[in-house]
Amino acid sequence: MKMDDFLTIHPLDYKLAKCSLALLPKEAALVFEKMIRDHMAVCEHQELFLAVLANLHGTLFDENLGRDIQPAAERGEDDADDGVDDDSDDGEVDTDDKDSDEGETPNSSDEPAPKPKPGPKKHEPKLSATYHHSIGPCDCSLCGSAMVRGRTVNRTVILAKPLLVAERHQAETRRCLTCNTTAQAETPPEHAHNIGRYAPSAVASLAGLRYLFGMPSLRIELLCGTMGLRVSDSTQWHLFEEAASRLRPFRLHLEKVVANAPLKHFDDTGVVILSLREAIREKQEQALAEGKNPDSVRSGLHTSVTCAVLPELGRIAIFNSGLHHCGEIIGSLLKKRTTTETVILMADAANANTSRLPKDAPFKIINANCNSHAVRRFKDLRESFPEPAAFFEQAYAQVFRNDALSREKGLSAAERLAMHREHSRPLMDGMKSRALSDFDKRLVEPNSMLGKTYKYFLNQFDRLVAFCEHEGAPVCNNLAERMLKPFIRQRKASLFFKNDIGAAVADILSTLLITAHVNGLNPVKYVETMLLNPDVLRAEPDAFLPWNFAARFSPDDPPKTEILTKTE
Repeated sequence: MKMDDFLTIHPLDYKLAKCSLALLPKEAALVFEKMIRDHMAVCEHQELFLAVLANLHGTLFDENLGRDIQPAAERGEDDADDGVDDDSDDGEVDTDDKDSDEGETPNSSDEPAPKPKPGPKKHEPKLSATYHHSIGPCDCSLCGSAMVRGRTVNRTVILAKPLLVAERHQAETRRCLTCNTTAQAETPPEHAHNIGRYAPSAVASLAGLRYLFGMPSLRIELLCGTMGLRVSDSTQWHLFEEAASRLRPFRLHLEKVVANAPLKHFDDTGVVILSLREAIREKQEQALAEGKNPDSVRSGLHTSVTCAVLPELGRIAIFNSGLHHCGEIIGSLLKKRTTTETVILMADAANANTSRLPKDAPFKIINANCNSHAVRRFKDLRESFPEPAAFFEQAYAQVFRNDALSREKGLSAAERLAMHREHSRPLMDGMKSRALSDFDKRLVEPNSMLGKTYKYFLNQFDRLVAFCEHEGAPVCNNLAERMLKPFIRQRKASLFFKNDIGAAVADILSTLLITAHVNGLNPVKYVETMLLNPDVLRAEPDAFLPWNFAARFSPDDPPKTEILTKTE
């Protein structure tokens, strides 16, 4: 029997309610009690529901709390494990009792503590609109009695909408017959910032697909055409190029913020730029014709990322693609630094990463190397040298657990440093002693794979233990490597850039989209808001920094509510 059926067929009669509820099977009593409690909060006839609850348990009920006032021990059951979550509103039976032990009888003199209300459900869809369907006063179709208001039944419906939607705006005009002066109706002000007929929201959405999710332009064209509005790849390029030119000043402003950040992660990955590759090939042919070594021609094309971490604020990721390596990028950024505070640089152990650092800088530079690269070298030796590899892997596993524990506890930089000095530094020193001991006892061949790995660990040891010596120094460079993943997706899907202009457009838009993403913002909304507010972007660029954006601009549009009235 459903609760709505019970409300419909039973009048307000205590005896009838008591007799009908006595017919319910005992195993349904707990579920039915939950249904009654939910309805009691919205129904005028609470006396009936209190009587029904009394009939279910044979006890008296408190009208304010809706709970029985007779001790749980006298009812012969453990109220803490009654199978019903009284505070939940989802109507589900809770059969998992985590707070009581088997065979333990609760204190009959204590009021059972209410269970905490459940938090918001994970993966709950974000509502774009809420429609309220109203029903007017009506009488019962069975007994003719007037029906009272019940609880509101919520139902979420997932709809599909096109990626892009076309609107037609018709502006009426007026003309003076005397002087031939014309007047035109005003269109929405946000359309003044359109790129052609494409609104900033459309440009930002297409840019997100291309530079955040790595979809090729032809695939985006096919996707948009499938959804009803085809956008050619050439049109997409025009939109991206124009958007990048408008947003380039803010990207330059981000470079200044990154230059003054106290901690920087940087790394690079390969990239293919056809125009630069052709120029390199011509230079190599010329060198070969002149009798020179063609390998002397510089040929390394990279996409470099510099991820700045600003404590208590957020992160900024800047991308640069071209004929360079990340050491040159970080060197140029440090030349723009205007503060004299100490800066920590986290990277891998490549010599190029520190080859272009300023020599006479007025600030102290601390170089830290990535421990993930070190432990990866030992993992590669599992088959050839299982015992040494297992020793170093176990020690490093504890180091990374210590670092994860410091984040879980929310320790300050000073507390985290003290924790690593106490628990992680002995592990690092133990690994160093093991490597030196194996060399002294001649247990390892210096030129073997294990010997080379030991040499790497010992040569970089001072930089590997920087997290145990300096506040704020990270353990690894995983952050920079994660920031490179969107660019790697682009490379796998699109293969190459035609020229350095295409690479520069990708650098600008990827910088903004990925920076918004790593700070928990909506990347598409972030870029759209910039395109809609060019004057603010020029006058107050700090307002668009990720940690200021939410306070200055509404991050999301509120869902609309529409009332649909239906009377039966």
